[in-house]
Amino acid sequence: MRNPLLSFLLITLLASFAMPVSAQGGPGGLPPCTPEDLVAVEAAFGPYFEALLGLQSRVQAVDPTGLPQLIGEANGLQASWWSQYAPALPSCSLAREVALAAGRALDEYLIALALLSGGYQVEANGHLQQASVLMEQLRTLEGQLESGAAGLYRVAFVRDDDVLNVRSGPGVDNPVVGELAYDAVGVMITGQGQAVGPSLWVPIQHGGVSGWVNRYYLTEQVSTAAFCADSRPLGLAAALREAVSKRDGAALAALVHPRRGLLIRHEWWNPEVRLSQDEVAAVFTDSTRRSWGVQDGSGLPIEGTVAEVILPLLVQDLLPASVIACGELVGGGTAGLLQLPPEYQAVHFYALHRPPPDAENTFDWGTWAVGIEYWEGQPALSFLVHYHWEI
Repeated sequence: MRNPLLSFLLITLLASFAMPVSAQGGPGGLPPCTPEDLVAVEAAFGPYFEALLGLQSRVQAVDPTGLPQLIGEANGLQASWWSQYAPALPSCSLAREVALAAGRALDEYLIALALLSGGYQVEANGHLQQASVLMEQLRTLEGQLESGAAGLYRVAFVRDDDVLNVRSGPGVDNPVVGELAYDAVGVMITGQGQAVGPSLWVPIQHGGVSGWVNRYYLTEQVSTAAFCADSRPLGLAAALREAVSKRDGAALAALVHPRRGLLIRHEWWNPEVRLSQDEVAAVFTDSTRRSWGVQDGSGLPIEGTVAEVILPLLVQDLLPASVIACGELVGGGTAGLLQLPPEYQAVHFYALHRPPPDAENTFDWGTWAVGIEYWEGQPALSFLVHYHWEI
């Protein structure tokens, strides 16, 4: 038999943890969000929204035995919202709308879970329905964030101990008038680019800095959620595997944007080798020997053609990969670090992982990080980074 007093106390306790977002006031009177604001909102709200979606799916399928754990996780998520995500939101109108809906949705789930734990199914259904309405509102707001931030760029392929110089005109002969951090976001291209030798320079604005930068060091800004929801990058990864399997250089080159080329690393900590689009087309037959860094452990140099050094690793680990993860590196037993080079972290990727064959060979695994960025809204293959067991 359910205990009404216990249920009432539980609801009261949960309500005491729930800080009503409505008390924070409405969006009226706040300025509209700038493009930079929208980037900040997406960065703060995106991870929380994904966690909230996970909570929604679990609430819908929970049974009585799982309620205590789910209530604990929901309270933990609420604590994270107020301590981590909400304080990072800028003071602008759309950010406040997001905060109102996000906080209220979680409050509704907390109350519904408390009612379910007391056996009040009918009452809980009402709060679950209200939470679903708020989740739909959040999906709409997420779409507004995506569209509002469209056309923005972020700095990429700049080392974390360096900056991107902003110059008074196109080309390195012009004086430096500002700089962008290696991980700067919310960069606006404000006009047509101008070719200077093989490079394309574009006029930009970022905060109070305006001038010209080399377009090579910018990439279109896309949220992780939007990238992983787009089927085209995953299709591009499949096309990469097919091109490697068939040794089809032309097909491989078609996946690469001519201004980026293809960046390849034997390990993430070894230097990159850049291949132009024409070099990618000839990759399976090219006799050019290149330096790929040094071997893990021995420190001996790694030298050879792409077909001699990189192709065997693609055949070994990319083609038979059975685990595919979006934006998350997957590995096996290793003493090494599993991370992207800092200058690559602005670009989204898929990890294609070949797991160990059995429990006795835990070090026999391999992963390729397949970097994919957008050029004028179209995905293109950007980099390949190999991971394996390291000493």
